[in-house]
Amino acid sequence: MNEHDDKKNRLIGFAIIGSIVWFFCVLSIVLFWTSQPVSVQFHPSRMGLNDIGDFVAGAASPLALLWLVVTVWLQRENLGETKRQFDISQANQNRLALFDKRFTVKQQIHEARALLVMDESSAKGRSLIIAAIETADYLFGSALNAELNDLQIKARRLHILDLQYRRLQPKESRTPAEESALQQGIDELHEITMWLIETLTPARITEMFRPYLQMPEPETRVDLS
Repeated sequence: MNEHDDKKNRLIGFAIIGSIVWFFCVLSIVLFWTSQPVSVQFHPSRMGLNDIGDFVAGAASPLALLWLVVTVWLQRENLGETKRQFDISQANQNRLALFDKRFTVKQQIHEARALLVMDESSAKGRSLIIAAIETADYLFGSALNAELNDLQIKARRLHILDLQYRRLQPKESRTPAEESALQQGIDELHEITMWLIETLTPARITEMFRPYLQMPEPETRVDLS
């Protein structure tokens, strides 16, 4: 039994005990009243139905007020508990969504590396690894971000060189300067691609991402302070 149910049961128990005590108090008053001589001005036998109805309504009013307060409190607590459960559910969904996004980045890096190993000039492999490393910067903590610094620098340079290669390579006629820039770009593309392949080994990728890819335990409470 959680704290919410315990408080609710205590309040209902208090209300029931209060109702029983009040009933016996009213019953005692009625018994005392009816035991009085008939000559007493307010003896029940001398009262009309309206008077008796007023007495019953007055006797029941405290109970009605008590149970009204209990009902309002229970409704408020139920609403609060519903909100807490919603917050817990939302927190768990957010944690799972973050886990899925991080896992996707890891898989993209694995896939990009495999493409580059098969063909170091793979445009898809370059694009995938650039996008994955840039995305990782927003999804992981500062510890992984520190490891990503060199990767980000290389990925951004790879992106620039890839754009340059795509611009110059289709040209049928290039100036000597463009030819030189294209050859230098190809050499640097090769150098960076090989660095990424050698750095991002499957074991290294697994080691980098393992602390961030433990399946999150579901939250059972949410700090609303």
